[in-house]
Amino acid sequence: ELDLSTNNVTWSEEVYRIHKVPEGTPLDRIEAIEFYAPHDRQRISKCVEECIHLKKRYDGVFEFFDAEGNHKWIRTIGSPILDNEGNVEKLVGIFQDVTENRNLEEERRFILSTARVGVWKWNVADNILEWDDSMFKLFGVNREDFNGAYEAWEATLHPDYKAKAVSDLEDSLYNDIPFDTSFAIVTNRNQVKYIGAR
Repeated sequence: ELDLSTNNVTWSEEVYRIHKVPEGTPLDRIEAIEFYAPHDRQRISKCVEECIHLKKRYDGVFEFFDAEGNHKWIRTIGSPILDNEGNVEKLVGIFQDVTENRNLEEERRFILSTARVGVWKWNVADNILEWDDSMFKLFGVNREDFNGAYEAWEATLHPDYKAKAVSDLEDSLYNDIPFDTSFAIVTNRNQVKYIGAR
């Protein structure tokens, strides 16, 4: 909680623990921002200022160093509390250590980028096909040429493998058979690649 009349912050026991600061240590707003990584201090300061002056809630993930120098990622959410005249008198929010989740996500991205594995998602009802960056590399498709529909995938299939790949997909859709198949594609440079998909 940030009291704008005093510029002092009030933390819960958990927030003190994340900061590695003895519980009850008095801190003001400027001192609290010093825990953020230098490149993120301007961003969190902007979020706080907009919350105060524009009554704009914020929710973001920031790089952070606790009092012992441990590198962390934290998620912080802030909301304005108004007085009877509609002016912001304090900010309240949530402070969460998301380091483990962030590290797992970065590890996942690294594995996908080095193992040449892509991630896709198809909303069948709306025919919306989503690819991550690795999928575009694997399939040799330019993002600007991708129409985001099933037909974009079908168009890459090698003629000799198209019928089976489509049949396997339809079996998964209509017969509740797990989609686990392999097929060949032709990239936009006429390179043939063999793909395993599930």
